[in-house]
Amino acid sequence: MLSNHVVIRRSTLQILSALAREKGEGTLARAAVAEAETCLNDAGRGLHLMLDASTAHLSDADRGLLERLSGGVSEDFSLPRVVNHEYGWSIFLSNLEETQEIQSKALRSAGASTALVQLIERGAEAECLILNFDADADLVPDIPVAAEYAVAV
Repeated sequence: MLSNHVVIRRSTLQILSALAREKGEGTLARAAVAEAETCLNDAGRGLHLMLDASTAHLSDADRGLLERLSGGVSEDFSLPRVVNHEYGWSIFLSNLEETQEIQSKALRSAGASTALVQLIERGAEAECLILNFDADADLVPDIPVAAEYAVAV
């Protein structure tokens, strides 16, 4: 659902489903209703939204921070849980607004770049529970690329 960084909120799916049911009579409308209802029904059954972002958004300092955070269980519960993988890192986001604010503040204090904090906030706004940084992922629009990885045009 988040491919190509298109974010569809649960409330949007409910509205689309209702509109398609109300106005649509064709095959496309029935398909839209079915797809929206499948997404709504699958939520809460172990399926979670994930924002996939290029590691090019991460500065060297961000990469060091994520590597330190992925080194085990942190005693600082204000920081999000981070797991490293072959191509980057996955950050587990909170679905609680209060915790999101605490984590953003703690990450800023730990030296996170504006881009990293923006991506975490973007993921949280989209109700994602995972922010995945992958070397092969696309850039997220309107989020800066780290100077170390920007390509001169």
